[in-house]
Amino acid sequence: HQPTAAVPHFQAAVAADPKALPAALGLAKAALAAKQPELPAEAAGSVLFALGPTDHLTPDQLNMMGAAHTLVGQALSHRNLEDQAFEHFRRASAIVPAAPEPWRAMAAHYLRQADETQALATLEAGSNPAT
Repeated sequence: HQPTAAVPHFQAAVAADPKALPAALGLAKAALAAKQPELPAEAAGSVLFALGPTDHLTPDQLNMMGAAHTLVGQALSHRNLEDQAFEHFRRASAIVPAAPEPWRAMAAHYLRQADETQALATLEAGSNPAT
């Protein structure tokens, strides 16, 4: 019940300050946990739009962008749009290679396709992204 109860609070926070990117990410996470797949893609997509190109972003902003790509991908995956979802996971892993979430999401993508070998290889790549 908690994710569902949190959604309206995050919606109010975003409505009060549309530039509050952490609130938009919170809304996306809560909506995804509440199984409302359209809302996370919209909320996380607004973060991607607000941040723009990666070449001028701070490390915190890059982390938000990576999280937003992962959340958009998870929302797309819940709507069975796996190819589009995987592209967002790939982008997230390129933007924040040390973050575990995109790698886990890519591994889950491979598991849904019954490709355990690739899922394991993806987790291993994510555990040591510098190689």
